[in-house]
Amino acid sequence: MLVSFIIPAHNEESTIGALIGTIQQYVSLPFEILVIDNGSSDRTAKIASALGVQLIQLEHKTSPSIVRNAGAKQARGDLLVFLDGDTRVTPEWAQTLQANAQGMIDQPMILTGARVVTPDPQECSWIEKYWFAPMAQEPANYINGANIITTPQAFAAIGGMNETLATGEDYDFSQRAKASGVRLVPEARYRLIHDGYPKTIADFYRRERWHGKGDASDFRTILRSKVALLSLAFILTTSLCIVSLIFFSGKATLAWLALTLAMPAACALARFRNNGSRTLFAAFALYSIYLAARGVTTITQPFKEST
Repeated sequence: MLVSFIIPAHNEESTIGALIGTIQQYVSLPFEILVIDNGSSDRTAKIASALGVQLIQLEHKTSPSIVRNAGAKQARGDLLVFLDGDTRVTPEWAQTLQANAQGMIDQPMILTGARVVTPDPQECSWIEKYWFAPMAQEPANYINGANIITTPQAFAAIGGMNETLATGEDYDFSQRAKASGVRLVPEARYRLIHDGYPKTIADFYRRERWHGKGDASDFRTILRSKVALLSLAFILTTSLCIVSLIFFSGKATLAWLALTLAMPAACALARFRNNGSRTLFAAFALYSIYLAARGVTTITQPFKEST
């Protein structure tokens, strides 16, 4: 038995060593580690090489799907494990793999994994504590791309990752898995720590701008996406609020402001109503940024795709 760890990495010099170290420390099964350096400009490749892993270097940065497929082509293992370069394996993760490995090899049409979790509370930013930590406890209908465990047989049956997608490739991969007869088995015990969550408002905004690309590749995609349509409505009402403030009465401004603020408030209540008042207040603020970021991407991305 051999486990292939496939790790896409772009400028992960601050985290790649910790990931490789936790794999080497906790995983007792025979394994190989393949780091696919996705056009890094920092010391990622040098650090990975020094730790004795197999390094595959891509000259230019490309999409996560292309990077993962490149790693899968080089992997020799009976199991394929896709982990992001800014994560860390836990003892519980390694024990779960040990317990499940032979069963997956015997019945290989399986796709498993779990949501990634935030670091310990004392290491978390307020964004991680009030946004990402509660989300990690929610049930998932797909396997997060940062923490995928499958087999070569299942990966081939699914057809690999969709290389036409800039984001959302993990959701697409999971949906195609189900359509291909591959069992989707979320397993919370695959507890993987994610060190790459945004810790500042600016980083959070940039992250959501990037993730919004998947819902805004063209106008047809936008019309099918509730997030894209809601974010457009948020941008529209915010703009009307500003215009009203400049040219019209205070009552009109207050009406548009109330409608604008109602959207992040409704989102926060729908998702975090059972997590306490502090989480609700933080979620309201973050949903405002989330909708603004997604809205800007929804407006600009179709024009970028067409050029």
